[in-house]
Amino acid sequence: MSKLTQYIHFSPHLAMLASFAGISLFNYAFGIAIGWLLIPADYGLVGFSQTIILICSLILNSGFAWSLTVQIAGTSNVEKQRAIVRGSIVANVALSLILMLAIGGLFQIGILRNGLETWRMTAVVVAAFPFLSLIAVVSGTLRGKDAFGSLAAILLLEVVLKAVSGVLFALAGLGAIGALFGFTVGGLVASAIGLWRIKQILNMSLLGDVYFPSLRVTADMFGALIGMALLLNLDVIALKIFSNENRALAGYYQSAIMLANMPYYMATAIFNVMFQQLTQRKDIIKSLPLVTNNLQIVLFRLKLVLSLLQTMFWG
Repeated sequence: MSKLTQYIHFSPHLAMLASFAGISLFNYAFGIAIGWLLIPADYGLVGFSQTIILICSLILNSGFAWSLTVQIAGTSNVEKQRAIVRGSIVANVALSLILMLAIGGLFQIGILRNGLETWRMTAVVVAAFPFLSLIAVVSGTLRGKDAFGSLAAILLLEVVLKAVSGVLFALAGLGAIGALFGFTVGGLVASAIGLWRIKQILNMSLLGDVYFPSLRVTADMFGALIGMALLLNLDVIALKIFSNENRALAGYYQSAIMLANMPYYMATAIFNVMFQQLTQRKDIIKSLPLVTNNLQIVLFRLKLVLSLLQTMFWG
C-alpha cells in the first residue's frame, strides 16, 4: 500500500487535517479581512490582543485538558469518566477566572497598558476565557473517547464563528473591539455545542460526582506545553509593549508572521490523534512504531504542501 493510500485511509488524521485546513483558511481570511477593514494601528491592537487570547487559550489547553485525555482513555469505567469530566470543567473554569484576574491586574499596574490600551479592550479579551476553558475540556474528552470527527467539527465551528462574527462587527463600525468580540461569540457557541456532544457520548449530567484531574500529570503537561506557547507568541507581545505604543509596527509584524507559524499548527492537527493512541501504550518501546508512522505522515503532509506551493508560485 502506498503512503498516499495509507494516509487517506487513516480517518482520524484525515478528519483533523480537514479541520486544520478549514481553520487555517478562516483564520487567514479573518486576518486579511480585518487588515483591510482596520487601519494599521488598530490592526496592531487586534494582533496584540488576540495574541493574549491565544496564549491564555494555550494555557487552558495545556494542563487539565491533556491530563483529562490520559485519564479518560485509561479507564473503561463510565461513571469515573463522567466524574473526571466534571472535575476538569470546575478546575479549568477556575483557571480561566484566575487568568482573567491576572490580565486585569497586569493592565492595572501598567505592564499591559501599552498593549491593551483601555479597560474596554481588556474586558473584551478576558470575556472569551471561560468559554475557551470549556472548549479545552470538550477537546480533552473527545480525544480520550476517540471522537475525532466531533472534535474536528467543533474546533472548526469555533473559528468559523469567530471569523464571521468578528468581521461583521468590524463592518458594523465596532473596529478592533468588534473584531476581538468574535472570539467570545465563537467560544460561546462552540463550547455549548461541545458540552452537549460530550453529554451525548457519556450520557451524563453536569451535576454529580466530581473527580479532579491528576495534579502530577497536569503539572507535567503544563510544563511541557506552556513554554512552546510563550515562544510562539512573546515576540508580538514584546514588540507592542516596547515599541513606544507603535500600533502600526505591531500590525505589520503580525501580518508578516502569519505564515511562519503554520508548520507548528499543522503538526498539532496530527498530534491530537497520536497523543490519544500513545496514552494506551504503557511501554515506551511499544510506542516507537506509532511515533514512526506519524512522523512519516507529517513528512508526507509537508511534502504535499511544498509541492502545492511550488506549483502555485513557481509553476
